[in-house]
Amino acid sequence: MTGGLLGKIFTEQANDLLGKELAEQANDLLGKELAEQASDLLAKQASDLLAKQASDLLAKQASDLLAKSRLACSVAKKSRPMTCSLQAGDKLGRIVHSNKSQGNA
Repeated sequence: MTGGLLGKIFTEQANDLLGKELAEQANDLLGKELAEQASDLLAKQASDLLAKQASDLLAKQASDLLAKSRLACSVAKKSRPMTCSLQAGDKLGRIVHSNKSQGNA
């Protein structure tokens, strides 16, 4: 009877230890998986934010460039304003087209 009782106690302890070990491994794996997913999500959000900021900055720079070109044309001596405006528009169009082809606008 003592052998059966010892065997039962040993089996219970072994099962407890095995259960604890498996639970610990499962928690470790889950923690690593969640950390990886969180890292991926943060990287994507940061990338999206940087792309938006770059796009906004390029749009502002293009707008500023056009405003400066118009101002330069309006104060130029005996300049041909129509020609000057067309040139500024062509430059802006090239910038916007270049940014779109690179995926920035």
